[in-house]
Amino acid sequence: MLESKILSKKVLIVCDDFPPRPEVGGVRPAMMAKYLPEFGWQVSVLTRGMPVAEWSHPSRSEIRGLPNVKDVHLVEHDRQAEQTFIARRGLISTLDNFFRPEKAHPPGLAHAMSRRLDDLVAVERPDIIWATCPTMAPLGVANHAWQKHKIPWIADFRDTAQQELGSDVTVRHWVLRQRMIWRQRSLTKSAAAACTVSNHHASELAEDFGRPVEVIYNGFDPDMFVSTAPGPTSVFQLVYMGRILNTWLHEPRLLFDSLDALLETGQISTNEISVDFYGAEPETLATMLAPRKCRNVVRALPRVDYAEVPNILSKANACLLLTNRGRDGILTTKAFEYMGIGRPVLCIPGDGGELDKLLHNTHAGVSCDSVEAICKAIMGWFKEWRTGGVVACCSNHAGVAEYSRRRQAQRLSAMLEIAASLQ
Repeated sequence: MLESKILSKKVLIVCDDFPPRPEVGGVRPAMMAKYLPEFGWQVSVLTRGMPVAEWSHPSRSEIRGLPNVKDVHLVEHDRQAEQTFIARRGLISTLDNFFRPEKAHPPGLAHAMSRRLDDLVAVERPDIIWATCPTMAPLGVANHAWQKHKIPWIADFRDTAQQELGSDVTVRHWVLRQRMIWRQRSLTKSAAAACTVSNHHASELAEDFGRPVEVIYNGFDPDMFVSTAPGPTSVFQLVYMGRILNTWLHEPRLLFDSLDALLETGQISTNEISVDFYGAEPETLATMLAPRKCRNVVRALPRVDYAEVPNILSKANACLLLTNRGRDGILTTKAFEYMGIGRPVLCIPGDGGELDKLLHNTHAGVSCDSVEAICKAIMGWFKEWRTGGVVACCSNHAGVAEYSRRRQAQRLSAMLEIAASLQ
């Protein structure tokens, strides 16, 4: 009786990715699905199903506390389905897809998910929908739900089209991005509210949409990323989790310059330090490291299952966060997970804005944009490690707790309550 009273409100999460698929975009909806029930929401999920062979990586994202399998509705839409959709398009459909990119990114997925949504609504109508990017397909599905079934929805932007316009781009790239921005604005007119992952993105979207946009941070799972006392290590270990797609997104060369400086001056020897990259592209790292002395201390290690990440980070002396100037509002999941695990964070070169302020205000780490600053930070921790084999983290635990996934789910719950009441 009590449980049915508590879980009296129904929210449908529409997303591109969801565990056990390993895509990083699946973590945000998974965490909302995990914690929203604590605030009275019965959660179901509508997402893409794909063969394991087509996953981007063979690792799995196993997260405890997610909805039952019966409440996760998979729309089987593999690469062959995409190709079939493209092959069957005529000229008119192709033009329509250009101006409505939610239909073509990924090809045909929004149409397939909308048909499945119609079936779900016929059986059990949700009170509200939370549709989360990175692709625009979920926005298209939620807009369909409003137009056909009058189910209110909230648009969530983990990524935005605007964030990709800061690098050197071709005219074609600029035109395509402007098309995406225009369509974001058009689709979101039917949404009851919108939210995103940082204050910068919220300000940018609010200006574009002409109405306020709330901030729901990515955060860290407090069940998985638990701060524990560090144990002694035989070498000073700096750990990075994630990919390095290019130096516009993640810039490691300043770190490598700094490591070379420390090794060449003898402040650190090669048998005293290990810099471990989990999941980064080995070829990219090898090319950058080829002429450097620090190639002997940097290791490119395979990507690991999500459940293994906390254990690896808890054994590190410090955690590495790579970003770049001009990447405003990019508050990545790993930044919060580093904070949650309670190891000091070294951010290079920092964004000169919101990310730097986050680390400063929580005392979780430092941002360094020069060889001198990086060497100073590493040596400060290294000397501490030499003394006792450990490095203490001086973060503000209460401040860090504000960025837990549970706290973010509570914020989203409040948004859902208001938006659902407006129907």
